[in-house]
Amino acid sequence: MNTIILRCLIAVIVFFTVWGCKTMDKSRSPESALGTDASEVDYSLIYVIHGDGNYLYHDQEGKRLQADQQQLEEAISVARQAKQGEVFIFHQQPEERFLWLFPKKDRRFLYFKNGKHIKSKKYSPENNQRHFEKEAAFYHQFRSSTTSKSVFLYYGHEIPSRKYKGYFQSRPQVNFDIEHFSAGLGLFLEDNGKFDLTVLSTCDNGTPKVVSALQGKTEYLLASPENLHLSHIDSGGLLQLEQPDNSIAEISRTIAEETYDRLTNFLQTVVTITIYDMDGIQSTAEHLLTGYQRYSAGQADLSVEQENTDCATLPFWDDDSGNWEGVEVLFKAPAFGPQANRVTHSGWGCQL
Repeated sequence: MNTIILRCLIAVIVFFTVWGCKTMDKSRSPESALGTDASEVDYSLIYVIHGDGNYLYHDQEGKRLQADQQQLEEAISVARQAKQGEVFIFHQQPEERFLWLFPKKDRRFLYFKNGKHIKSKKYSPENNQRHFEKEAAFYHQFRSSTTSKSVFLYYGHEIPSRKYKGYFQSRPQVNFDIEHFSAGLGLFLEDNGKFDLTVLSTCDNGTPKVVSALQGKTEYLLASPENLHLSHIDSGGLLQLEQPDNSIAEISRTIAEETYDRLTNFLQTVVTITIYDMDGIQSTAEHLLTGYQRYSAGQADLSVEQENTDCATLPFWDDDSGNWEGVEVLFKAPAFGPQANRVTHSGWGCQL
C-alpha cells in the first residue's frame, strides 16, 4: 500500500512539473524565436481586450460570435501591418483554476514589433486590486525606448462609475470602477507622461466623471457618451501612425469617422462618438461633474446598468459655460423614440 501511495505522489509531482513546463513552452511560438531586435519603432499601441464577461452575439446570418474574440483578430491584423510600430495585445479571458486551487493562466499576451510576432505568453492577474499590474509589467519589459507616440485602447463593457463587483465573471469578488481603471492606466506611464490617445471602446463612458478621472493620463480621449453597438470602435485608422506627419488629432478623427460610418450604415439606434481634447476641457469637465453630482444627489439611486442620455437635456446643464469647446462629436439620432428628432449632441453622457 505504501508503494502505491508513493507512486501516486510521484505521479502528481511529475504531472505538475510537466504541466508547468508546458505552460512555459506554450508561451513560445515559432515566431518568438526571433527575439527582440534593436530596430527602432515610432509608436506603441496597447490593446486591453476584456473577455471575462458575456460577449456572445449573433451576426445578421444568425452565427454565434464572441465580440472579444473578433476584436482580438482585428488587433492582430493591425499589429501585423504596423511596420513602424510595436503592438501589445492583452486578452483578459476568464480565469479558471485547476483543482479549484491553481490558476491555469488563461489570459493571453501578444507582442508584435515592426509587424513581426515576437512574443506570446499566458498569464494570470495579480491577486490584489491593482488592475493592469501584470499587463503594465509586460509592457515595461518589452517596450522600445525609441517610441515617440503611444495609444491605449480598452475594449469591454461599460466601466462602472463607482465600485462594482461582478465586472469580471470569473473573479466576482474583485471591485472595478473608473478610479481603478485610471490607477491601472497610470501603471503604464513613467515620469508623469501621458498617452497621446486613449480609446474607450465601451458603452456610456463619455462622461464628466470619466474625463475628470483620466485627466493627466492622456492628451486625447475617444469614447461614446451613450450606447455603443457591441462596444466596438474600429482601430485600423491607427495605421496612419505609419506616416509620422499625421497628428494624433487627425488620427483620432479618422478612427471616429470610420466607426461612425460603419455603424450608421445598419443601426437604427443612436450612434454617438466623441473626441475630447483633454487639456482644452479640464475646467469644463470639472464644472459639469460638479453640476451633475449636485443634480444626481437628488435623484433616485442610479444603477450601473442604466443607460446614459445627453447631459444637455438635464436641468443642471449651462449653455454659457463653454461646454462645447474642446469636444468633437459625431452623432446620429435613433430612428424612433423620444430622441428621434434631435439633431445635435453635446458629446457628454449622463444618467437620468
